[in-house]
Amino acid sequence: MSNLNKWYKVEEEKTDLRVVSFVSRPKDNTEVECFINRKTSFVSTMTDEELVPIFEAWAKQGKKNEFSRMYVSVNKRNHKTVQLSLMHYLLDNQDLNLGSLDSRIAMIAAQPEHALESKYFYDFDADAEQLKEFLSDLATAYEETKKINKKLTGDFTFSVRTTPNYYAVVLEQRFKTDWVEEKWKGLVELKKDALYCAAWYLNE
Repeated sequence: MSNLNKWYKVEEEKTDLRVVSFVSRPKDNTEVECFINRKTSFVSTMTDEELVPIFEAWAKQGKKNEFSRMYVSVNKRNHKTVQLSLMHYLLDNQDLNLGSLDSRIAMIAAQPEHALESKYFYDFDADAEQLKEFLSDLATAYEETKKINKKLTGDFTFSVRTTPNYYAVVLEQRFKTDWVEEKWKGLVELKKDALYCAAWYLNE
């Protein structure tokens, strides 16, 4: 098999296990003639950058002007617990079609109990100027929460990822964001232990 089919790196990097999905969905392809919904899911220890050429090779198999996305779990997965759950699943489903094994493993790994981290993110559907205000509001909410929750320490930290539409704001600390979410209602969507859009491709 070619290198494009190798989802994993070396044995020592099991802690970098993540869920990956390549998706071509009807919502993005309303004007593509004879469009067929496509999805491939698996687990991998590769970085986003290493996955991109594999994703693009997959996307190029689609129809002309088809738009595809690569989603990656925001939290790394626990290799040992995923492996144990898979073993139980295989024992309970001995007639499993092995052709669907990759997607079954991804389904198992995506379950919340297998998350090694507690990151979450907001899909933010507005421009860069509004993003700055949103981040400022989150920082204010964080400082407000620190005053009443002594367990919350350190500075407010975040990362911003560009998406096909606008942005994803990734956070690690848990704090009260009720008023922020209410203020930006309609422009933000909270995603807990979900998959973010790491790359996209238009098959021109």
